[in-house]
Amino acid sequence: MKPGFSKLWIVLPLATALLSCSLPKKTNGGGGGGGSTSTLNLLFVAIPPAPPESTSILSFSAAISGITLTPATGTAVNVPINATTYVVEFTRLQSDSAFVASASVPAGTYNSIQVAFSSAVVTFCTQPTPGVAGCSPGSLAQISGAAAQPSVTFSPALTLVANQFTGLALQLNMANAFTISSAQPQVISKVDLAASNVLSVATLPPAKSSLAVNQLDFVEDVTGVVTSANNSAQSLTIQTASRGPITATANSSTVFSPLCATPTFAGCVAQNSTANADLAFNSNGTFTVLEYEPFDSIPDDIIEGVVTSVPVDSTHIQIVTTDFNLATANSLLRGKINIGDPVNVTIALPAGSAGFQIDSKGLFVPANTFQGSTDASAMVPGQTVALLVTAFTAKSGSTPAAATVSGVVLRFSRDSASVSSVSSPFVTLNGFAPYLGIAATAQGEVTSGVTSYDGAIVLTDLNSGDAISVRALYFGTRVTPPFSQALLFGSSLSSSQAWQMSWLTLAAYLRPKPSSAQASPAGTAGTAPTKSRRDPR
Repeated sequence: MKPGFSKLWIVLPLATALLSCSLPKKTNGGGGGGGSTSTLNLLFVAIPPAPPESTSILSFSAAISGITLTPATGTAVNVPINATTYVVEFTRLQSDSAFVASASVPAGTYNSIQVAFSSAVVTFCTQPTPGVAGCSPGSLAQISGAAAQPSVTFSPALTLVANQFTGLALQLNMANAFTISSAQPQVISKVDLAASNVLSVATLPPAKSSLAVNQLDFVEDVTGVVTSANNSAQSLTIQTASRGPITATANSSTVFSPLCATPTFAGCVAQNSTANADLAFNSNGTFTVLEYEPFDSIPDDIIEGVVTSVPVDSTHIQIVTTDFNLATANSLLRGKINIGDPVNVTIALPAGSAGFQIDSKGLFVPANTFQGSTDASAMVPGQTVALLVTAFTAKSGSTPAAATVSGVVLRFSRDSASVSSVSSPFVTLNGFAPYLGIAATAQGEVTSGVTSYDGAIVLTDLNSGDAISVRALYFGTRVTPPFSQALLFGSSLSSSQAWQMSWLTLAAYLRPKPSSAQASPAGTAGTAPTKSRRDPR
């Protein structure tokens, strides 16, 4: 099994970053004055609703079409983003971080930053009966939001110095973007990315973490096609389907999957293959490969999504799409699938198949019925699975998409909860999304030497009542522990819980949810933590 990385990101209340009214988008200009430049690094994260969750959000996505800095004097500066149309899936960013931009901008003083969103879509369901897993029949629904340009006023102003590298985390507050129906519990009646306090910002790196010196954040679970691989430089580029390319460099600490021919760059990384990587984003705008896993030797059509309900028979499930990968040639998915699309799946494993697989990345895997199974009944609502697609029909109106798949791999689910108690290596949680069917508590397990922390140093930094988000392999309440945590993302770690996680501990990042008072950019990259990331080996 291959090691992974875990993270607890605790964003502590610092100076308030106020959300201002939307500003008109402006053209490129000279910015804050002067002819020298500074490098601005931007990541995106999401602040989930506070536990206990009153909704079951399966996907929440939007396209980012532009980011603009407004200087104290002069014209606004457009920040180039990593893709022409960058689609962000916010439920994944409860625990993860997504790279958005690393750009040279004029040195100077800036008053605000604005993000242009379009095509916002929330996919959700309801489950009114506590302890019953799965979306209630007919409750799966989507709601769209209008284009919006929320902005954040820096307080104090953001000062960028020539030849400086600065890291900022843009934070989307999911609860502030939603309106919950007063007449229909658990139903989202509106999504509005222009609402008050939807967007905030914090400096990177976090004040407390297991990041290494000169690292700003972890960028997790990057899946795509390897478009370049340089053995001598140990560098590779992964082209994602909706967030652009990312180039990263491996080093002596990089963990290569046992699935590789040999655990080396040359024995593992191949151009035109499909792969997944966990990365560290460095203060100079570069990426370091922490863990690398080949998915297939060719670029495949892959859909990743969340199981919505209890399977009705041995070969059929329904998922909501949270990510996908496109085959380079003759893709069945290109132009036909969107994040948030429900997909009715027919499982057709080839003869001699080894059955369903688990992407464990070195996390503890409890005894389970998923590994090696060929029966859909081994799956439970809330699990995230990656599916190798052999046939596909696009969504049409209210009719879900349909896919036939020849491979099933358990991957990492994301959710939020409150801490009940901590007894290393276990954390007990409560307050989960209703459709998971966890009526009381569930327990998750972290893996020694694998879990990293962002916002904390060790698991025992968590306290009863803390609100956290997790990335983990989820096995359902039939398995103990139900969660093996790959990522813990906390926002206000402080509440007691007793929840047995059926997740597989892979890359657990403990990251507390940020409070409404956010870190105010001070114009510097900050002092890197002295605590190094734990050696995943």
